[in-house]
Amino acid sequence: MIVAVRLPAVAPAVDGAARVGFEAEDYYDFRWLPVSEVVASRDRFYPGRLPELLGPFLAGTEIDEPPETWS
Repeated sequence: MIVAVRLPAVAPAVDGAARVGFEAEDYYDFRWLPVSEVVASRDRFYPGRLPELLGPFLAGTEIDEPPETWS
C-alpha cells in the first residue's frame, strides 16, 4: 500500500544514520525529488509506474496497482 504523507516542512533533511549494513551498501544516495523531476525521469522507481501514476495519485485518484516483486 502506498499512502500520501503531508510533511510540515518542504524537503526536510534526509537522515540515513539508522540504515542497516546492506542499506548503506545498496543505497548510496538519497534526496527529495520534485514531482516534475519524477514525472520526467527515466530512472527506475518503486512502484515501476510511479512517474505515470504520481500526478493522478496526488490529485486524489485511487490507484489500484498489483504489488511488484523484485528479485
